[in-house]
Amino acid sequence: MKENSKCPVTGATSHAAARGTSNSDWWPNQINLKILHQNSAKGNPMGEEDLTDWTFDSTWFPTEKALFEDYDSFNHNCSVVSGISECMVFPIPAKHIINFVMAKDSSTQVRIRLVNQQFEQLISIDSLYDDDIQFNLDVFELTSGSIVRMYYVFINKDSCMFKGHGDIKIY
Repeated sequence: MKENSKCPVTGATSHAAARGTSNSDWWPNQINLKILHQNSAKGNPMGEEDLTDWTFDSTWFPTEKALFEDYDSFNHNCSVVSGISECMVFPIPAKHIINFVMAKDSSTQVRIRLVNQQFEQLISIDSLYDDDIQFNLDVFELTSGSIVRMYYVFINKDSCMFKGHGDIKIY
Protein backbone atom coordinates (compact mmCIF):
# COMPACT_ATOMS: atom_id res chain seq x y z
CA MET A 1 0.00 0.00 0.00
CA LYS A 2 1.27 3.52 -0.69
CA GLU A 3 2.57 5.65 2.17
CA ASN A 4 0.33 8.55 1.16
CA SER A 5 -2.91 6.58 1.16
CA LYS A 6 -6.04 8.69 1.44
CA CYS A 7 -9.29 8.02 3.20
CA PRO A 8 -11.92 7.38 0.49
CA VAL A 9 -14.55 9.33 2.46
CA THR A 10 -12.74 12.41 3.84
CA GLY A 11 -9.68 12.41 1.59
CA ALA A 12 -7.42 12.80 4.64
CA THR A 13 -3.94 11.38 4.45
CA SER A 14 -2.84 9.45 7.52
CA HIS A 15 -0.78 6.53 8.61
CA ALA A 16 -3.97 4.87 9.92
CA ALA A 17 -5.21 4.47 6.37
CA ALA A 18 -2.00 2.69 5.45
CA ARG A 19 -1.93 0.33 8.46
CA GLY A 20 -5.65 -0.19 8.97
CA THR A 21 -7.69 0.99 11.90
CA SER A 22 -6.78 0.24 15.49
CA ASN A 23 -8.64 0.70 18.78
CA SER A 24 -6.93 4.05 19.35
CA ASP A 25 -8.22 5.29 15.95
CA TRP A 26 -11.80 4.50 16.96
CA TRP A 27 -11.46 5.55 20.61
CA PRO A 28 -8.65 8.14 20.86
CA ASN A 29 -9.61 9.19 24.40
CA GLN A 30 -9.70 5.76 25.99
CA ILE A 31 -8.72 5.31 29.64
CA ASN A 32 -5.13 4.26 30.34
CA LEU A 33 -5.40 1.20 32.59
CA LYS A 34 -1.65 0.81 33.17
CA ILE A 35 -2.03 2.56 36.53
CA LEU A 36 -3.84 -0.52 37.83
CA HIS A 37 -0.62 -2.53 37.49
CA GLN A 38 1.73 -0.16 39.32
CA ASN A 39 1.67 -1.88 42.74
CA SER A 40 3.81 -4.86 43.66
CA ALA A 41 2.34 -8.30 44.33
CA LYS A 42 2.94 -7.74 48.07
CA GLY A 43 -0.27 -5.72 48.22
CA ASN A 44 -2.29 -8.63 46.87
CA PRO A 45 -4.57 -9.97 49.65
CA MET A 46 -3.97 -13.50 48.34
CA GLY A 47 -0.22 -13.08 48.92
CA GLU A 48 2.54 -13.30 46.40
CA GLU A 49 1.84 -15.39 43.34
CA ASP A 50 3.38 -18.85 43.26
CA LEU A 51 4.01 -19.52 39.58
CA THR A 52 4.16 -23.28 40.21
CA ASP A 53 0.66 -23.39 41.72
CA TRP A 54 -1.84 -25.43 39.74
CA THR A 55 0.60 -26.38 37.02
CA PHE A 56 2.28 -29.68 36.30
CA ASP A 57 5.64 -29.16 37.99
CA SER A 58 8.88 -30.95 37.44
CA THR A 59 10.69 -30.94 40.80
CA TRP A 60 9.43 -32.09 44.16
CA PHE A 61 11.31 -32.37 47.43
CA PRO A 62 11.76 -35.83 49.02
CA THR A 63 9.06 -35.07 51.63
CA GLU A 64 6.61 -34.25 48.83
CA LYS A 65 7.50 -37.42 46.91
CA ALA A 66 6.99 -39.47 50.08
CA LEU A 67 3.29 -38.56 50.04
CA PHE A 68 2.98 -41.08 47.19
CA GLU A 69 4.51 -44.36 48.32
CA ASP A 70 5.25 -45.66 44.80
CA TYR A 71 6.37 -42.30 43.38
CA ASP A 72 9.66 -43.61 41.96
CA SER A 73 8.05 -46.53 40.14
CA PHE A 74 6.53 -44.26 37.47
CA ASN A 75 7.96 -42.50 34.44
CA HIS A 76 8.36 -38.78 35.11
CA ASN A 77 9.92 -37.89 31.76
CA CYS A 78 6.88 -38.13 29.52
CA SER A 79 6.81 -35.21 27.13
CA VAL A 80 3.09 -35.00 26.48
CA VAL A 81 0.35 -34.94 29.08
CA SER A 82 -1.99 -37.67 27.90
CA GLY A 83 -5.14 -39.12 29.40
CA ILE A 84 -6.12 -35.75 30.91
CA SER A 85 -7.99 -33.14 28.91
CA GLU A 86 -9.12 -30.82 31.69
CA CYS A 87 -8.42 -30.23 35.35
CA MET A 88 -10.09 -27.56 37.50
CA VAL A 89 -10.08 -26.77 41.19
CA PHE A 90 -12.55 -24.36 42.65
CA PRO A 91 -13.47 -23.63 46.25
CA ILE A 92 -16.83 -22.91 47.82
CA PRO A 93 -15.45 -20.58 50.53
CA ALA A 94 -18.64 -20.15 52.57
CA LYS A 95 -18.84 -23.90 53.15
CA HIS A 96 -15.08 -24.70 53.22
CA ILE A 97 -15.58 -27.13 50.37
CA ILE A 98 -13.15 -27.70 47.52
CA ASN A 99 -14.19 -29.28 44.22
CA PHE A 100 -11.56 -30.97 42.08
CA VAL A 101 -13.02 -31.64 38.64
CA MET A 102 -11.18 -33.35 35.83
CA ALA A 103 -11.81 -34.77 32.41
CA LYS A 104 -9.68 -37.85 31.97
CA ASP A 105 -9.88 -41.13 30.17
CA SER A 106 -11.05 -44.20 32.07
CA SER A 107 -7.56 -45.68 32.39
CA THR A 108 -5.98 -42.62 34.05
CA GLN A 109 -5.79 -42.73 37.81
CA VAL A 110 -5.78 -39.62 40.02
CA ARG A 111 -4.14 -39.51 43.44
CA ILE A 112 -4.64 -36.58 45.78
CA ARG A 113 -2.97 -35.64 49.06
CA LEU A 114 -4.02 -32.61 51.07
CA VAL A 115 -1.60 -31.34 53.73
CA ASN A 116 -1.70 -28.49 56.24
CA GLN A 117 1.04 -25.93 56.89
CA GLN A 118 2.81 -28.36 59.24
CA PHE A 119 2.85 -30.88 56.36
CA GLU A 120 0.46 -33.20 58.19
CA GLN A 121 -1.60 -35.20 55.73
CA LEU A 122 -5.30 -34.36 56.00
CA ILE A 123 -6.74 -36.26 53.05
CA SER A 124 -5.52 -39.13 50.87
CA ILE A 125 -7.53 -40.26 47.85
CA ASP A 126 -6.57 -42.72 45.11
CA SER A 127 -9.22 -43.07 42.45
CA LEU A 128 -9.53 -44.51 39.00
CA TYR A 129 -13.17 -43.69 38.42
CA ASP A 130 -14.00 -40.31 39.96
CA ASP A 131 -14.02 -37.23 37.72
CA ASP A 132 -15.36 -34.92 40.43
CA ILE A 133 -13.95 -35.11 43.95
CA GLN A 134 -15.22 -32.90 46.74
CA PHE A 135 -13.43 -32.16 50.01
CA ASN A 136 -15.10 -30.74 53.13
CA LEU A 137 -12.42 -28.95 55.15
CA ASP A 138 -14.67 -28.15 58.13
CA VAL A 139 -13.80 -31.47 59.76
CA PHE A 140 -10.18 -30.30 60.21
CA GLU A 141 -11.02 -27.15 62.22
CA LEU A 142 -8.74 -24.98 60.10
CA THR A 143 -8.51 -21.36 61.16
CA SER A 144 -9.17 -18.41 58.89
CA GLY A 145 -6.03 -17.45 57.00
CA SER A 146 -4.48 -20.92 57.14
CA ILE A 147 -3.32 -22.54 53.93
CA VAL A 148 -3.64 -26.15 52.80
CA ARG A 149 -1.73 -27.55 49.86
CA MET A 150 -3.17 -30.09 47.49
CA TYR A 151 -0.74 -32.42 45.72
CA TYR A 152 -2.13 -34.32 42.77
CA VAL A 153 -0.76 -36.90 40.38
CA PHE A 154 -2.25 -38.46 37.30
CA ILE A 155 -0.97 -41.84 36.16
CA ASN A 156 -1.93 -42.89 32.67
CA LYS A 157 -1.95 -46.32 31.01
CA ASP A 158 1.70 -45.89 29.95
CA SER A 159 2.81 -45.44 33.59
CA CYS A 160 3.54 -41.78 32.96
CA MET A 161 3.07 -39.60 36.02
CA PHE A 162 2.02 -35.98 35.70
CA LYS A 163 2.15 -34.15 39.00
CA GLY A 164 1.35 -30.77 40.44
CA HIS A 165 0.28 -28.87 43.52
CA GLY A 166 -1.70 -25.83 44.54
CA ASP A 167 -2.31 -23.81 47.66
CA ILE A 168 -5.78 -23.09 49.02
CA LYS A 169 -6.29 -20.28 51.52
CA ILE A 170 -9.01 -20.77 54.13
CA TYR A 171 -11.33 -17.80 54.83
